[in-house]
Amino acid sequence: MSLFQDHPKGSGLITNLINRLKILIMEDLSCKEVYIISECSRILNEYDKDRSQRHLLLDFCDLIVKGKRNRIISYINNWYRHKSYDKKDIVLDKVLKYKREGDSDELLLLGEDLIHRLEKGEESIFLIFNEMMKIKENMGLRYRRREASYLWFEILKDYMWPGLENVYGFCLQMFMRRGMKERPYFGIWLGYIALKRDDLDYSIKDYSKYDSEGFDEYRINMTKIEMDDYVVNDYHVNKGFGLGKFAEEGAYVKDEDLSLLGEKGPEYKKYYIEMKHKCDPKKKKKTHKNNIDKSNPFIGLKELSFDKFSEVKIIEEGVCGGKVPCIDIIYEGKRYILKQMGNSMNYGRDYLFMDECKSIFDLWSMNMKRVVCDKKLIKKDPNIKTFVNNTSFNTEKSIYCMMDYYENIGDLGRNKEYLKDEFVMKECLKIRLFDGLFRSSDNNMRNILVDKDGELLSIDEGDIFGKRINIFNKHDWISPKNISKAILDEVLDDISSEKDMKTKLITKKMIQYGFSDKIDEFKTRFNDYENILMGEWK
Repeated sequence: MSLFQDHPKGSGLITNLINRLKILIMEDLSCKEVYIISECSRILNEYDKDRSQRHLLLDFCDLIVKGKRNRIISYINNWYRHKSYDKKDIVLDKVLKYKREGDSDELLLLGEDLIHRLEKGEESIFLIFNEMMKIKENMGLRYRRREASYLWFEILKDYMWPGLENVYGFCLQMFMRRGMKERPYFGIWLGYIALKRDDLDYSIKDYSKYDSEGFDEYRINMTKIEMDDYVVNDYHVNKGFGLGKFAEEGAYVKDEDLSLLGEKGPEYKKYYIEMKHKCDPKKKKKTHKNNIDKSNPFIGLKELSFDKFSEVKIIEEGVCGGKVPCIDIIYEGKRYILKQMGNSMNYGRDYLFMDECKSIFDLWSMNMKRVVCDKKLIKKDPNIKTFVNNTSFNTEKSIYCMMDYYENIGDLGRNKEYLKDEFVMKECLKIRLFDGLFRSSDNNMRNILVDKDGELLSIDEGDIFGKRINIFNKHDWISPKNISKAILDEVLDDISSEKDMKTKLITKKMIQYGFSDKIDEFKTRFNDYENILMGEWK
């Protein structure tokens, strides 16, 4: 497969290969194997930096087969996924050293309980991880992110022995990829490593180290491998084969090492197989979300009365032309932004679609939803072009996009000094490539908000596959003048990674929101995106 790197369109496939091998380290290798985990992740990172070093993949294979194998992380995840967390009376104490501005009491109480159970060696810490993952609100800043689950990582770091630094770094790097479905497993994986830190194998393993000549010789002498039935007739290849078959055959591990689980090993494995059979799609009644009814845009939307809102403020700053201002409100104790959506804006379907696609590409979303309110913002004097100092509420139904409020210092266009930080630069480029993939309108830095810590959030992404043609604008800051080809390639690889999975998820959303007629254009553009991008990168 490494030879696909030589094809003009092959880099995305190699990115997928690297990602799958990294997931394999977590899923199929025993977490006992500290050295093998650390060294194999290092090898893959080195290969990713220079993909002409194909011999590194042989090094990886030679080393990883020396380790013990199991799927205990899947077993543990499955076991605790179906258990309830019992909240106890807890006093905040040891967690206070981890407290950050913006943390909720709920999160800190979970952190205190995590420390308590970790120090007692209780496996039930994974119930706490599941609760942290359920928190959707922004919390204090950790690792340049505001998700509650990063408190889990911050606490676990203090319960790692010195030989585990590289394993911790690798796991954190993988967990940061919010669009990856295996993401929660990496959190559980690290938790189990911390829990069993005294029982792990830290010894160095010998393995063969190849060079480019050795790779060429290996390739010349390769012979055809006959694939076993369970490889081809697998749930991940064809959903018709079912999860039950996968659990018993596809996920079967020869000479599986369940020693870390002790006496519970067989019980956890049996429960895993039972639950896979129960979740088997062949035995599950299919349900389908109905497409949006374009004939009546109000159908199916939650209705909210303005009487339920407090501290209603019309945001007139920065409003240009005849655009309708956004509205700042408090609803049920939480701050939101309302953006009014009419027929010309597709009643917010484009906005909602784009916001829901962000998590697929590991970008911050606004947790947007469409609602119907009983008041509509109109001009006091219709003869005046602008809404500024010219607004009034009329009592009539109107559709709004309702989104979480995002604390910010302004747009990135006015705060370009943040782009000196390479992390911010990459995030900015990623947002622009994301918007460009769908030819979303208003793809510019004025529509990227930045907070004091350099976190970015893109806004006003509508009119997909509409009037906009190019990814970049004339005289754009995002250009070869300011961004190296290496950074461009890195971000493009990120966008293009797991392309099949992303395409399937996005296609479903396009059908859900009534964009079936845009699917072919999206698929064609995504498959040719590198060429489209490089055609503009001048």
